[in-house]
Amino acid sequence: MATDVEVVEISDCRARLETKKGERNQGGLLVQFDDLDEEWLPKSQISEDSEVYKEGTSGTLIVSKWIADKKNLTSCGEVRYIGAS
Repeated sequence: MATDVEVVEISDCRARLETKKGERNQGGLLVQFDDLDEEWLPKSQISEDSEVYKEGTSGTLIVSKWIADKKNLTSCGEVRYIGAS
């Protein structure tokens, strides 16, 4: 994901499944949020600084604001907006 993109941090997430294992920017990631909702996210929209980036990882998910808005992720757990760098 480009570094000049607005991002959103969402706490208490866990990556349950992934497609294209071993590829950081290709495929998708099935993320479970603290309210137990799940959503498939394109890996290309997950920040390189995210603690949640491959199957089995957990912690704070950092995604583009665009995908957070499109998937309505702002209602999932504790959310923090971060401006473009």
